[in-house]
Amino acid sequence: MPRLIFFLAANSTSVDSRTNSLSIFEVIEQLRSVAFPSRLHRADFVALWQGQPGEQGQEFEQRIRVARPDHEEIADLKSPFKISGLRHRMIARLIDLPLAIPGIYQVELYVRPKGAEDWGLPVRVLPIPVNPAVSPE
Repeated sequence: MPRLIFFLAANSTSVDSRTNSLSIFEVIEQLRSVAFPSRLHRADFVALWQGQPGEQGQEFEQRIRVARPDHEEIADLKSPFKISGLRHRMIARLIDLPLAIPGIYQVELYVRPKGAEDWGLPVRVLPIPVNPAVSPE
């Protein structure tokens, strides 16, 4: 299985068309909202996978699942990819993610060989606190 190098959430990303260099802007460590329910207008989830010996040309699937603090699923995105070099970058963009209640939202990252039936356990779980914004007094 490919080995995860990093996984993070950001407000935006950019990939340079000439150099293929990745820029990550405004890493999401926590979110604040003035009222609930609200929405996260955009989030880019970036995963960098490193292929293991013998995986060149092999196809995999990545899954990003987002759940509210009460465990209700609010997003489930599956994306195929192929290990063609030493590393493979995946950027998944979620638009208008509903934030119904405050608390810890769980972003789960999975990987499996393409066509496998079971996702197994998450490779990484990214907890994102979503709290009410405190107005200055």
